[in-house]
Amino acid sequence: MTKGVLRLMVLASLIAASLMGYWLGQQKSQGGLAVIDIKRAISTPARMLAKSRLSQDEQKRLLERYSASLQSVIRKYGKQHRLTIVSSTVLFHDSNNDITALIISKTLDEVRHA
Repeated sequence: MTKGVLRLMVLASLIAASLMGYWLGQQKSQGGLAVIDIKRAISTPARMLAKSRLSQDEQKRLLERYSASLQSVIRKYGKQHRLTIVSSTVLFHDSNNDITALIISKTLDEVRHA
């Protein structure tokens, strides 16, 4: 092989690697999919409040504030992380795709600080 052909092959390989890296980066930035078990997202705080020493009226008021904040927290989280969030009953999870516990925590924080 001549030096010119070798240089051309190296240049072509570098361009191909750069294009592949760019393409993979674009695929990753397109976002992903996450699942929230909305039934669990509502029932968990309700159970926590039922165990508290708060009156029924206080529990009801806090749960209403929590429920009102839940949708906006889900929307904000999806936008921040470029995710499509699907509401479904989660039968089993062993990955980061189920964000129910995280959303519960973020929503409770928002209600506490409101």
